[in-house]
Amino acid sequence: MSTGPYRPITLRTYINHLASITTHACVSSDFKFSFALDISLSSANGSNIQDGTLKIHITLRDTKGAVVKEEWVKVHSVEAGTEIKDFIEWIFEKGEIALWWPVGYGDQVLYEVEIALMDAKVIVLIYLTVAAPNRFPKTLVVIDTVKQKIGFRHVELVQRPLIDAPGTSFFFEVNGVPMFIGGRSFDILLGVIDL
Repeated sequence: MSTGPYRPITLRTYINHLASITTHACVSSDFKFSFALDISLSSANGSNIQDGTLKIHITLRDTKGAVVKEEWVKVHSVEAGTEIKDFIEWIFEKGEIALWWPVGYGDQVLYEVEIALMDAKVIVLIYLTVAAPNRFPKTLVVIDTVKQKIGFRHVELVQRPLIDAPGTSFFFEVNGVPMFIGGRSFDILLGVIDL
């Protein structure tokens, strides 16, 4: 018998890093696609980030790895640990994004969002290929990266008044298609096991 950690342990040190990210992949009822990102930065000494040397590169890739959209954002002044709501907001054109469908209804298309925190203060020369290479110095170093898979879908609970009975209907529409979603509660053992 053995005890202790059963997964790899990683020790990370940082001066600044991405404390948390929250992605919002949205599809409206009229099937307009949008993406928003909330972000929270943290610094090792808990101080505010004010020097303007940090840059964040956000990339959205499709299932084949092709870049759908990307954006560079310069971080000017942020209070450490404060979440920045709607750090970026993207609106997509029709046909740019594919819908995610439940199993049996279509493909489960997942996109990868990569957020890279870069610092211009670190003096290490690297080669960077950017759409506009003159916008930022080529002395950017990636100091933290977060990747997350997202899917775009519209889910709606439909409750309509019933015609010949009191109450309302209760079903879900995913991407405009009504579908059965069911589940069970397994409470049989609660009456048998003495807690």
